[in-house]
Amino acid sequence: MSTLAQRARGVSRATSWLTVGLALAVGTSASGCLGPTIDENATRYVPETAGVVMESQVTSTPFEFQLSDGRTIPIGQEVEFIDRATPLVGDLLLTGSKPSPWVASVPPVGAGCFKKGGVAFDRGDWVEIEISVQTERAYLRVPKAGTWSGGGEAPGEEITGGGVCLDAQGRAFAAQGHGRY
Repeated sequence: MSTLAQRARGVSRATSWLTVGLALAVGTSASGCLGPTIDENATRYVPETAGVVMESQVTSTPFEFQLSDGRTIPIGQEVEFIDRATPLVGDLLLTGSKPSPWVASVPPVGAGCFKKGGVAFDRGDWVEIEISVQTERAYLRVPKAGTWSGGGEAPGEEITGGGVCLDAQGRAFAAQGHGRY
């Protein structure tokens, strides 16, 4: 083989490796741009009770939380605290019974806004916010308020902004950076 042929062959190999490397880089970059995706098989926690805590008794079980609408919510020992948070006075208390009894607490960040941070997804009439439950991926599923202003995401897409604002009834009304907060 002539020297010229050997050089051409070497350039051809280098070009092939460059093409493969470029294809991998573009593929990785494109998939990274898609952002988080929702896990359709993860557990959903849907609140059955929502209200703002006015008083709390957490020195003995069952815990009791007096809500702003006058309801008293007892919480037994067998409850799971989502995101490991005990509700404080002024927090939004969310409770549910499936998959097992659970409690979540969402702190206020402004007038009428209780911010639940984390990756969130538009699900039509619902918003699903990723939560921490015993190291497993799960979602807090809350209804949208009629005043929802989330930035125009299509169902199934990530809601940008890093958090969702809930009202005193536990309904999503804005994504961070959109709407009223």
